[in-house]
Amino acid sequence: EPNSYTIASRLGIHPFVAQQAVRDSQRFTSEELQDIFHQLVEIDVAIKTSAADPRLLFDLLVMRICGIR
Repeated sequence: EPNSYTIASRLGIHPFVAQQAVRDSQRFTSEELQDIFHQLVEIDVAIKTSAADPRLLFDLLVMRICGIR
């Protein structure tokens, strides 16, 4: 399993940011992270193929992730 320094190097980000992301990702199951990824792909398609407001789409995703209804 890669450590935060390896992740930071591969992504070109600061190791502290990678460490925080790794820590935060552990709050989710693998299935939840996969679902979030698929929702991000859907948002990407919607942004590129419709007049949908990107900020609204991301706000709605964050609300779903946080469990706010």
